[in-house]
Amino acid sequence: MQSIDQMRLLIGSVFALGMGSGACFGQVTDLMLVKAFAENYAPNRDSPAQLENVPAEVARAFENLRNSDPSSCEKYLALVFVKLYRSHLECCNQSYELRTKPSSGIDKTADPLLFVFNSITKMFDASKTIEFISSEMPYEWVKVHSYLLNDPSIKKEVSIIKMKQAEILKGKI
Repeated sequence: MQSIDQMRLLIGSVFALGMGSGACFGQVTDLMLVKAFAENYAPNRDSPAQLENVPAEVARAFENLRNSDPSSCEKYLALVFVKLYRSHLECCNQSYELRTKPSSGIDKTADPLLFVFNSITKMFDASKTIEFISSEMPYEWVKVHSYLLNDPSIKKEVSIIKMKQAEILKGKI
């Protein structure tokens, strides 16, 4: 995963190029930061990856975007989480718990992106104990909310997941 500074430099460079020569670097917006994080997120495929150590600035950007642009927030969170689920299938042929620390709910500090995703999707009632949050859950969300498949990156991940699931079902693992 790229550092925040690397993402800021990349985003700033793209922004300046888009403005033409002589452009000054604009402020990196929450949307730019979230988009860069989601598109560059590459979970480990050698062992069950977890979405941990999310930079505070990225978590804050997703939280801000949830209020200012919920559809973009949902799209980029869905991309991050389907990439994570794909990595679980490629690594170990199954889903895993999404939470990074044992909890009866969703810990906003330990799992900030899962917290924001749940606040958008309302998949889990925050006032009740949650036994298990499968990494397949966001994939199921995307299948039901097919407008998310309009995003080429999400569509690509879903296609790969479907092929991997078919291989697993056929015993070709």
